[in-house]
Amino acid sequence: MLTKHMAARGLAAGDTGALLFTAPGGGVLRYSNWLRRCWWPATIAAGLGTMVEDEATGKTKYVGLGFHDLRRANATGLVAAGVDVKTAQGLLGHSDSRLTLDHYAQVVTELSEAAAAAMGARFFKAPARDKRAMESGSSQSGDGPRTRREGL
Repeated sequence: MLTKHMAARGLAAGDTGALLFTAPGGGVLRYSNWLRRCWWPATIAAGLGTMVEDEATGKTKYVGLGFHDLRRANATGLVAAGVDVKTAQGLLGHSDSRLTLDHYAQVVTELSEAAAAAMGARFFKAPARDKRAMESGSSQSGDGPRTRREGL
């Protein structure tokens, strides 16, 4: 996709000083303008954002999915998929794995429930039944528990 975009703009790999993404007039793409012109309309159309009136100022403001939320979704998806933290850190371009975990990776409910179930299974296993105790209760002779030589 990037190669096609560069070809459409008449750019080559050697054009290191050229702008890859530009504003509609060809100048520098400003983040705040891009948010208003592209991101907000796209998220509103997708049902992930809305425009509301700020009660304090009376101005209309955007409320919804932020562009940076894509990084959180990516980090969470990587961790949820079992990608080790160091690899996720590198893919996200973070300098420290703590940043990846503390600020970006979110708790995934299904994984949290699976973790709780795994810990429950580990620590709350049903006690193993002693075969001898089970057989002693069903002894038909009434002589008491069987010994090892009597058929265990």
